[in-house]
Amino acid sequence: MVMPRKISNIATASLGLMLAASFLSISFFGSDQASAARTCTWDGEDVDDNLASSPDNWDTNTAPVAEDSILFDATSDDPCTFNLALALGSFSIATGYDGTITQAASFSVTSYTQAAGIFTGNWDPAPGKILTDSGAFTRTGGTITQNYLQLAMTGTADLDSTADPAFRLLNISGTVTMKSASMCTSSFVNSGTFSISSGLIFAIRNEGITNTGTIAGAGTLRDHIFFKNISRTYGTVNCPFEIRARNDEISSYTVTLLAEAIFGSTVTIVSDHVSNTITLDLSSTNYALNATGITIRARGILNGRGSVITVTDDWDSANGTFTSGTSGVHFSGASGTIYANTNRFYNMMIETGASTTMQTDVYVSGYFWNNGTFSKGGHTLCLNHDQEPTYSSSPITTADFENAYAYNVNASDQENLGLTYALTTTHPTAIIDDETGEITTPGPVGNGTWSMNVSVTDDNHTVYQNFSLAAEGNQYPNILSHPVHSVTEGVEYRYQVNATDPDGYDLTFNMTTDAYWLGAIDGDGYFYGTPPLSETGPWFINISVDDGYRTVWQNYTLDVISIESLTFTPGLVLTVILGFGTAGVGLVRREFFLLSGLVWICGGIFYLGQVHLFFMILSLGMGFILLMTTAVDYLENRDIKH
Repeated sequence: MVMPRKISNIATASLGLMLAASFLSISFFGSDQASAARTCTWDGEDVDDNLASSPDNWDTNTAPVAEDSILFDATSDDPCTFNLALALGSFSIATGYDGTITQAASFSVTSYTQAAGIFTGNWDPAPGKILTDSGAFTRTGGTITQNYLQLAMTGTADLDSTADPAFRLLNISGTVTMKSASMCTSSFVNSGTFSISSGLIFAIRNEGITNTGTIAGAGTLRDHIFFKNISRTYGTVNCPFEIRARNDEISSYTVTLLAEAIFGSTVTIVSDHVSNTITLDLSSTNYALNATGITIRARGILNGRGSVITVTDDWDSANGTFTSGTSGVHFSGASGTIYANTNRFYNMMIETGASTTMQTDVYVSGYFWNNGTFSKGGHTLCLNHDQEPTYSSSPITTADFENAYAYNVNASDQENLGLTYALTTTHPTAIIDDETGEITTPGPVGNGTWSMNVSVTDDNHTVYQNFSLAAEGNQYPNILSHPVHSVTEGVEYRYQVNATDPDGYDLTFNMTTDAYWLGAIDGDGYFYGTPPLSETGPWFINISVDDGYRTVWQNYTLDVISIESLTFTPGLVLTVILGFGTAGVGLVRREFFLLSGLVWICGGIFYLGQVHLFFMILSLGMGFILLMTTAVDYLENRDIKH
């Protein structure tokens, strides 16, 4: 049967649409499968070559393309020449692969993992081929052929190896932490942040280091020198740093600094060879070096002539050498120390706020400035250019006698090693603080003129400031009374000291004496006492009168007269005869009692008192009684007459 033309055309059109849809569907899904990232496993089945670019050498029978991950495992041990210049995914050499992979092109990966096999990088002919890793680099086994691999790490990741890889080049532009094992490289370039974990050593051998980023961590960066002199640009290194010569060197070598270097930890210079040396040379370009500490060990040499070296904490060259005349060594830390040998520093400065202590003798051939705190620790600081101290204060030469005196002596010393002040003076109480230089008196300075001779001393020099101090305004007190110099034993002795002060100040009386029987002098200057029998002295009495500023003395000897020592003098005889004679007449004529009383009183005053105070008092008493009797008689007779 013949179908109508219209139906035939519709069928034909439908078939065409179905074929087109099928073609588009196949094309679309086939395109997705072709572009999806794959894991390509090496099987090495191409009998003609071992190139990574040969499709037959992969389990997919197609060569890897960009973003594919690469796997070498037990599928094949055949060697591989990796000649694909691609930006790949992960690159893994797994357990079970025992072959060798030889790099023949620069390529990049998102991570590198190696547990077995051998990977041989490419550096010859220069510039060689680079393996760029944007992720972690992890090696738990296998071998990286020493001094061949040129590795660039661009991401934030770990460089982790349980074995000891030796790179030809390690180039860091990301943030990378080195872990698990110490590593080394012939050449190191860092523009990122490279951190060395505690206990590990990252060694750079020979070719060089260019650091424009930061090297940090608690591990050690070692510049391991061998076979030639080299030049370096260290940049900023915030981890312990070593410049070390190997023990198999055939000569002594020098490392020349090409730019300013800043070290956030200790710099150590040491040679492991029995005789050859290693020198860090800062002299040719006068570049600055800043470090937390400088340690120069056996056969290490620092040539710092003409450069500036700033040390935060410790300088230790006791077992090494620094070139005599190493200049511009600045100490800037709060607790620095200096261990040095007999080499001489040229210039040395202790910066403001720094504190540094010598642990050995130190020699400085240039100049020394101390703007912080410097302690010699019992050692000797030898200075060729030690400067004398200089005074910056002028003496105070006058004072008010009523007030205390004070003068703060100011002196300075270029080396500022500590000055010692001393004072020689005729003033009885003036003192000086030997550390601060302040001169003071504990009380009022008083009246007078005194010599004041100040000296200030550093280690090697003593300079003087001599002047006179004058204080005026107060006058001495005056003692107006005169003491009695004798007393009869058994008779009370009394003395009232009479004194005045021209300036009107209150007076203080004091007495010292060996007359134990005398009482203490009171605030008015009065004292008394009775000498016992047989205590004839002489007794020494010293009286002082003080107005608070000046003192006067009255010193005398008191004699105690014994009763047994009385003698009959003409005055005594005359007094007794006349006294008793007139008294006897007075019994008849009462008016003679008046004459008798006068005789006894005059005799007592003028004669008996010279012999014995007791008889003087007795005579005066008799005279007083007779005079009183005469007076009574007179009054009675007057009343009778009236």
